[in-house]
Amino acid sequence: MKVKLFLTVFILFMVSVTTGCNNINNSPVTNKQQPIINTNPSPIGQDIEKEKNKNNPPKPLENNLKNTSEKIVIKKDINKTPPEVPAKASVKTPIKSSTETSVVPTPKINFKISTTAFGNGQTIPSKYANTDVNGGQNTSIPLSWSGMPSGTKSFAILMYDLHPIADNFVHWAVINIPSDAASIPEGASDTSRMPLGSLELINNFGSKGYGGPQPPSGSGKHQYKTIIYALNTSNIDLSGEASLKSFLSAIEGKVIDKTEISGYFKR
Repeated sequence: MKVKLFLTVFILFMVSVTTGCNNINNSPVTNKQQPIINTNPSPIGQDIEKEKNKNNPPKPLENNLKNTSEKIVIKKDINKTPPEVPAKASVKTPIKSSTETSVVPTPKINFKISTTAFGNGQTIPSKYANTDVNGGQNTSIPLSWSGMPSGTKSFAILMYDLHPIADNFVHWAVINIPSDAASIPEGASDTSRMPLGSLELINNFGSKGYGGPQPPSGSGKHQYKTIIYALNTSNIDLSGEASLKSFLSAIEGKVIDKTEISGYFKR
């Protein structure tokens, strides 16, 4: 009985062994060898690699990131439809001609008259009044002027009374004063101290040269205006007694500029 059991176990063992061997023999065996990777390159390879790195140094990471971001932005902008911009009206800038030049205006020099006898708008002292006035000496007033305008060839002086009862009474009229003159000294009327070449006309008193203020008593304050004219001619054709009308008519169309001063007197 034991012998039979032993034989049965032995037979089963042999069968299992035989089956295992067959399976092993039937499995495919790969005889191909895997390629061997040389992790230690030769010195020549190392030198070649170094030369490559010299000629083509690796780009910094920052530049790579920058280039990458630029590509992304460009791609994004390409896909994005640009907004419509309203067209602006074109403005034409005027083109100056080559013949046009900038003209700088010449500053005007003020033509001025002054006197040391009194201030403009002030009272005329008695010594400059006619001799019939208390304290009057009939001394001609001193005059000076400046700022002669360009083109002046002579000057003319007129002094007259603007009071209504005076009817533009002429007290002093002088013409043909040379352009190089700039003053008339005090008391010079009817003397050789007048500018050379000048001509004093007869005033409304009937005398030659200066006749000082002599208003009627009680007529109030009279305004005496003295005007100097810059003329574009060296000679005015006028003689004898001068009235305001005849004087202004003689210089009409010849005046370049004028300047004036006023003084007041009363009795």
